[in-house]
Amino acid sequence: MSAAPVKPAEKFKQIKIECENWVGLTAEKRGNMYIRDRINTLTGLPFRDVVANGHGTAQFSLSYLVREMPSTKFRAYWVAVNDNIITVNYTQKVSIGLPATMLLPYVTVTPNNYSEVYLGEFTMATYQPSMLIYLTAANSTSATANLLVCDYIRLEPVFKLISMIYTNKKFPMKTMIAVALVLAAGSAVAQNPAQPAKAPAAQERDAIRLLNGVIKDAATGKPAAGIRVEVEKFSAAITDTDGKFNLKVPSWNSTVIISGEGYDKRQVPLKGRKSLNVSLQDVTHQSFNETVTLPMGERSKLTTTASVTQYNVDPWVHNSETPDALLQGRISGLNAIRRSGTQGAGANLFLRGYTSLYGTNKPLIVIDNMLYDNNDYGQSIIANNYTNPLALIDPKDIDNITVLRDASSIYGTKGANGAIIITTARASEQATRISFGAFAGFNSAPKQLPVMNAADYRVYLSDILQSKGLTSGQVAALPYMNDDPNNPDYSSYHFNTNWQDQVFKNSMSNNYYLKVTGGDNIATYGLSVGATSNQGTVRNTDLSRYNTRFNAEFNFTRKFTGYANLAFTYNEQQLKDQGIADQTAPIFLSLIKSPFLNTHVVNEEGVQSPNLADRDTTGISNPTAVINNMQAYNRYYRFLGSFGFKYDFNDNWSANTLFSVMYDKVRENIFVPSAGVAKDTLDNAIAKNRLGTQVKRIYSLYSDSRISYRKNINNIHNISANVGLRYQKNSSEQDYALGYNSATDELVSVQNGVAALRQVGGGIGEWNWMSIYLNADYGFRNKYFLSFNVAADGSSRFGKEAKNGISMSGTHWPVMPSIGAAWLISSEDFMQTSFVDVLKLRATYSLTGNDDIGNYTARQTYGSQNLLGMQGLVRNGIANPALQWETVKKLNGGLDVALFNERVSLSLTCSGTIPAICSYTNRSHRLPASTPS
Repeated sequence: MSAAPVKPAEKFKQIKIECENWVGLTAEKRGNMYIRDRINTLTGLPFRDVVANGHGTAQFSLSYLVREMPSTKFRAYWVAVNDNIITVNYTQKVSIGLPATMLLPYVTVTPNNYSEVYLGEFTMATYQPSMLIYLTAANSTSATANLLVCDYIRLEPVFKLISMIYTNKKFPMKTMIAVALVLAAGSAVAQNPAQPAKAPAAQERDAIRLLNGVIKDAATGKPAAGIRVEVEKFSAAITDTDGKFNLKVPSWNSTVIISGEGYDKRQVPLKGRKSLNVSLQDVTHQSFNETVTLPMGERSKLTTTASVTQYNVDPWVHNSETPDALLQGRISGLNAIRRSGTQGAGANLFLRGYTSLYGTNKPLIVIDNMLYDNNDYGQSIIANNYTNPLALIDPKDIDNITVLRDASSIYGTKGANGAIIITTARASEQATRISFGAFAGFNSAPKQLPVMNAADYRVYLSDILQSKGLTSGQVAALPYMNDDPNNPDYSSYHFNTNWQDQVFKNSMSNNYYLKVTGGDNIATYGLSVGATSNQGTVRNTDLSRYNTRFNAEFNFTRKFTGYANLAFTYNEQQLKDQGIADQTAPIFLSLIKSPFLNTHVVNEEGVQSPNLADRDTTGISNPTAVINNMQAYNRYYRFLGSFGFKYDFNDNWSANTLFSVMYDKVRENIFVPSAGVAKDTLDNAIAKNRLGTQVKRIYSLYSDSRISYRKNINNIHNISANVGLRYQKNSSEQDYALGYNSATDELVSVQNGVAALRQVGGGIGEWNWMSIYLNADYGFRNKYFLSFNVAADGSSRFGKEAKNGISMSGTHWPVMPSIGAAWLISSEDFMQTSFVDVLKLRATYSLTGNDDIGNYTARQTYGSQNLLGMQGLVRNGIANPALQWETVKKLNGGLDVALFNERVSLSLTCSGTIPAICSYTNRSHRLPASTPS
């Protein structure tokens, strides 16, 4: 709805008096600026009033309106009056509860004048008495003493049927109440009002074009009311009950942003059109208009030059997955290969295949702007076990996961293989919200591999033995080949045991999750706690995990904000050896163990003993003995915390800094019994039983500080730039001890083993990393986009005599630049009548570097060695002081297409040279029963 027409001078005086009376200011008040965006206290309810340096905040309870007038329809107006000698520029923010926030357009009020903006219609029936309204105002003008500058909210009943509005002394009809009510219902504020004075700025606004149109629901074809339609930083409007709107636009080539609660956000270029009909998809719809999380902040996917994909996590669907395994099959070009079926093992991630023969091929993990170390330092003493750091993150704490395929020029040598940016959930509104979930799952044992039964295996074994030169008589004389029931060994070798049944089982899993969010206009918070129990499908393996996370955002002042992210997780898991550990891995043993053998000792009469059977005559361990008596424990915890601050110098310049700390500890214990398990051969002894313990630690400090610049010039040029410094200091330590041949299987600690056979070892690693980066982006008319990124890294891993890069203080730093360009063809005027919603070409060229070359590979290192009881040092390798980073040149191109109101979309990406690595995403959405015109 358009702004109210200019009122006569008498009306201005009336509003001025109204403002003075309600707000409590008079012209005789002296001092600096008086901004009083108030909520009237005539209801008798408390409110908070803050006034300082031209910025004000007020809050007001809805309890009276909700109780007394729940069905009354109101029209709301924002009114600003300026009895000053200079022009006042307003920016406003109104919010309720706070389920949402709406921004008033940029409003200019000339001297001795006022402005009025229509906010919309609403009723109180949809609100709770405990809700609060917040109104925050700011202006860029210093007022002259003795003169009045104020703004307020006016509420007028649409139907004057309730006489109590006039008679109740506590609630006059023109009650000032902060009106984000419209937005809380998914609506938003109206457009910029016209100004009565014909100053140059006002004359320019008078020439602005008026756009009209209709917004509909794509699924039903019905009008969508309360939808916000805006030109960024220029004007805004909301749709009425018929979905119609009127909006002033600076140009017929402007881009209109359409958003509403429950709907997918759309950016629609006008392309010369003066009328707009748009159908909105629901919020779950994945489109090219979505906002993606990038290293420098959130940004529309349409305006990016890089290849980026975002996956929005449904917290109540993925309740027992790990974040890495969660991505399997969801992101084109990202291969997620599960390590095993073990709980929490996760998946190996490879973005666009392999690019290195010697370094890592894993993408960088970034969580809430912190580099997340996803490496398992030091080999596990549990055979083929992998400790997965990402398993410590509860998927229900994740809001979205962004995959950035080109990240080296942003994250330096850490981003050689792209980056996966995980954003955890935080409070989306200020109203207190408590969410609880209890999940139960059934784990089905895997389908068994086909193996021979006892009869078939005996025939197969006979053939094998005869192929070795034994005669038929010699084979028949063997105790396990004898078919005479009177033979004393007959009972021991005539079973038909399914060893896979002895190893696998069906099981249950449980997951409990509690989340509390809330806050006020000063701070918002989100606290979550979770507990997981998963019994596993291999017998006597289970997992218990306890996690907690706290996220908070702070508004210290209008310009100074901050945030905190704290997480702690404890993981305890009972495991077994995995893979091809031929003596101790129960799954492997269940596939090779003779089926005619029994799990327990059997006497000559065939009576089963409670004692488990020992290894067989061929030296194969008893899988049941391994399952029941082997111990393998992994206890793992990680603390991750960060604090960040942001200061806005003005509308264009800001400074950000982030500090984080991570501490990680893994403790493992194993015991392999002698009963039922094959013996192991050491260098100087035969090991009957085996014992071990290991502790691994990693400690990391990380900081990221940058200066940012943002500028929008007449909605034609969009410029942004960032320059910053990242620093990371890491240290890791591994200590292990292995023992052998304790006196009995009851003694399971390392100190109970034979001292002469004990093995002690480990390692210590320290490495530092620093990166200086620059990012610049330019957009012209939201159609043509350019980006430039460059990072220069310093690392303790590089050799002192490295040749490439730039030299700084005697150390060579690799320089990794990238340049990108994109053309949004669908925004061109010649595409005005096309059925193509999005058509975008993009390309990037980058030089990437990889610093995964080992902490001390460039240096001469030594290791300990025992010789005849004497401990000494020996060289581990030859120093290579010229060792440097690994470099790869990448050329990437892509095409994004969306058709039929974005119900069908295609994204094609090619990277590399020859051969190119191409991936594509094809999304189709079910058409509604009746397609709106």
